[in-house]
Amino acid sequence: QISWGVRYQTDDQIKGFLEDLARELEKRLMALGKTAKRIALRLKQHNEGAKESLKVMNPGEVQMISRSLMLQEPTQDATVIASTAFE
Repeated sequence: QISWGVRYQTDDQIKGFLEDLARELEKRLMALGKTAKRIALRLKQHNEGAKESLKVMNPGEVQMISRSLMLQEPTQDATVIASTAFE
């Protein structure tokens, strides 16, 4: 789980972040000898036209987006994890 004030403007930025995160997850899964069966993603999307919060790192007015997907087969593969998360 990453829960700090990450802000992205483009799909390429999001994709790059998910790829980096998936590579880290792949390393950790391999070290533990485990695999992932489900990918879950929770995002806060800034509401268009809403004011930014005056508080540092506070997202302000947001829409919560949550999705999860069961993989066809358990994996440690960062490419599969990142592409599934991006979908």
